Amino acid sequence: MLRRALLRSSFVSLFFVIGCSGPSFTPAALPQLAAVDATKPQLLHVPKLLLEPGEHFAFNVRLHGIEIGRAELDVTATQAASKFKTNDVAGAFATVQDEATTTLDRVGARAAASSETLIVDGDTKTFDHGNGGQTVQSALGVIRAWAKPNAAPGFLMIDAAGKSWRLDLSRPTVEDLQGTHALRVDGRVRSEKPIAFVMWLAASDDRTPLRIELSNDDVRVVADLVRE
Repeated sequence: MLRRALLRSSFVSLFFVIGCSGPSFTPAALPQLAAVDATKPQLLHVPKLLLEPGEHFAFNVRLHGIEIGRAELDVTATQAASKFKTNDVAGAFATVQDEATTTLDRVGARAAASSETLIVDGDTKTFDHGNGGQTVQSALGVIRAWAKPNAAPGFLMIDAAGKSWRLDLSRPTVEDLQGTHALRVDGRVRSEKPIAFVMWLAASDDRTPLRIELSNDDVRVVADLVRE
C-alpha cells in the first residue's frame, strides 16, 4: 500500500502529496465548506507575502501515520525554496525527491517564476512556471498574510507539477493545537478526487505554519513543524 501511495503521488513541495492506496484506509469524510460553497468566493489578494527573508521551516511528513520523510522551506529576499526526500523507511518501497524554487514578486504578492524537479524511483520530471500566478511556496505566503478570524473566504490558483490547482479556503477559525493558540484554515483542492486541506497557523503576528493535513478517500498526509 505504501509503495502504491508513494509511486502514484505527486509530492509537490509538501502541499500536494495525494494519490491512491489500498481500500483498507478510510479517513474521515471531507469537511463541508459551507462558507465557500454558499457564496461566490473571490481570488485572494494580499498587500504582501508573509514570507520573511531568513525564515526556515522544517516538517516531519507522515503518510497513513508512518513517517516518510522531511520537508524544508527556506526564504530569502528574492526566493522561496523547498525540498523533500523520503527517508529509509519509505525508501524500502519507493524513493521520492522534490525540489522547487520560486522567484518572488514581492510587489505583486505572487510568484514571478518557478522551477521544480520531481524524482520518483529515478524517473526525473522538471516543471517550469512563469505566468505570474501562485506556486506552493508563494501560496503559503498569501495564506499566512490573509489568515485572520474575520478573513473572507476565497480561493487561490496554484501552479504545481505542471498543472494548475484551485484551492478553496473557508474563513479561519480559532483553535488550540497541542496547547498552542492557533488559527485553523479548512479548504479543498478541486480535482477528480477532491482533496481536503487543513492548515494550522500560530495565532501570532508571524503566522508560523504548525501543521498541514491533506486527505481524500484513499490517502492522508500530515506534516508537522519540527521544533528546532
